[in-house]
Amino acid sequence: MRVKKAGFDGVEIHNCHGFLLTQFLSPLTNLRTDEYGGSLENRSRLLLEITTEVRKVIGDELLLLVRLGLDDLIPGGLTLEEGCQVAEKLVEAGIDSLDISSGMLPPVVLKGPAMLREMIKTVKSRVKVPVIGAGDLVDIKIATDMVEKCEVDIIALGRPIMNQPNFVEGLLEKINSQI
Repeated sequence: MRVKKAGFDGVEIHNCHGFLLTQFLSPLTNLRTDEYGGSLENRSRLLLEITTEVRKVIGDELLLLVRLGLDDLIPGGLTLEEGCQVAEKLVEAGIDSLDISSGMLPPVVLKGPAMLREMIKTVKSRVKVPVIGAGDLVDIKIATDMVEKCEVDIIALGRPIMNQPNFVEGLLEKINSQI
């Protein structure tokens, strides 16, 4: 409600990188034996309940996004298939966009440009909402290729911009020098 009153355009629910909601979703950390533990349906219950309630409060005039850790990248953790199933349930719950990252940890298992590309591409093929992709997408050629191939709708550049505030200007200079 505060976001709505403050005039923001939307809300993003953060469910990755080991934070609380991720801990509910991951079988590595969710050892509960009640209706919020055990099966994927139960482990995703809290996230889906929160998503449904936030949608009720903000209505249809504000965007609702979920940043979803699609795969824990750790043996015994949330798998890509399970993450895609959760993504599909989130779409059913009324989200407007899905922002993809990894689950329990920031992507430390995978390294290099477009390290989450296959994950992003997989979920994009299964949901009918815009997908935001992250994971070292700093190479403009790779990012452009992903958008042109409809593997992703939007590229996120959180850490590169935090680490280098003029990152986008540098990309534009590089593009302009190649023209």
